Amino acid sequence: MDHKKVAFPLLLLSVSVLLSCAPLYWDLKKGLRKPGETVLKHPDEVWKAYDCAKKRLPFVRMVKYEILPPEVYPGEEINQHFEYVLCPARPAEVLAGTLYRRIYYKGKVVFEDVTRNFELKPGKWAVDAFIRVPPDASPGVYYLEVVFRGPVTLKEGQNFLVLRAR
Repeated sequence: MDHKKVAFPLLLLSVSVLLSCAPLYWDLKKGLRKPGETVLKHPDEVWKAYDCAKKRLPFVRMVKYEILPPEVYPGEEINQHFEYVLCPARPAEVLAGTLYRRIYYKGKVVFEDVTRNFELKPGKWAVDAFIRVPPDASPGVYYLEVVFRGPVTLKEGQNFLVLRAR
């Protein structure tokens, strides 16, 4: 038996199965999330893991940012997910500010959501928002960013695609 003749078709089959399962993967991952904030790691663990005793405080970092799924049809929902860590300057201190979510299309803001008095909290936290793409959205490349403005500024963004309606 020629293993090379068998291996290549199996590789192609595996890749096509994985690609066809991608929407299911995104839906499953998105389905495990709920809107709002979730604590991921205790403040003491973050303090040790990031060696905060040696950092300029407050120490804040966005450690993960993603949009699920990366491709949607008009009328579908996307999940914006980000994670941050905070080591405060004083015990149990929070950093209050304004959280902006903006979607850009062709360089112009087409969606904005503003949350005033948003608090970054000590430890590691996940923040999730679910945004429905309008049914009449034009197909193309969109950019979704999150910006926190307060005593510190955090900013991150990522492209996603709106596909032509089915």
